[in-house]
Amino acid sequence: MPFFVRLYKYMMTSLLFWYFLFRGMVVYSLLPSAYALVKTTADIVLKQDITKDGDDIPIGDLFKAYYSAYAHLKLPSFIFTNIFLVLFACLYLINLEEGTIALLLTIILIYLISLSFVMVTYTIHLLGHNEMPFSHVLIHAFTSCIKNIGLSVSLIAILAIFYYIGTVNFILFLVSFPCSYAFTMKTLLTNVTIVKAPVNT
Repeated sequence: MPFFVRLYKYMMTSLLFWYFLFRGMVVYSLLPSAYALVKTTADIVLKQDITKDGDDIPIGDLFKAYYSAYAHLKLPSFIFTNIFLVLFACLYLINLEEGTIALLLTIILIYLISLSFVMVTYTIHLLGHNEMPFSHVLIHAFTSCIKNIGLSVSLIAILAIFYYIGTVNFILFLVSFPCSYAFTMKTLLTNVTIVKAPVNT
């Protein structure tokens, strides 16, 4: 029975991710929703969603608390979301054309979309690691996705797998992708952290 309880919690976490994401019209809630997803999933894995008395903490309360902690990141979410929208729009328009130039532009756009996805993933992972300005987190996320090229390629490959699942069974994608994405991030990026520079005395 505990297995099915935890499975239910993971499914609820995935649905809460979509709810909070669309409640913020996506453009304003991408980062806080994704951060809440990762933290809530980690709490379920580590059984930190249970009090010392053995009572379950409502998943909705956990998710909302984590979301609220980074709800102020509306502008970065807006920028990231619009980057994706512009890139996908350009890719769609380019695919209407034929020829060598169109193929070259398609490859470049796919590369930029992949880089943006990886960048967002590293950013979400690094949020909360240290009390640092968001701009510093962003810089570290960019350098990390370049330095850890193997992990970055793995993230892109896994995204492609989930995209395929979405084309085959959209409902399965809705309930499985968010938490699976959080698991993937936790597993692959465990050793990617922000190390503060030592203070000279």
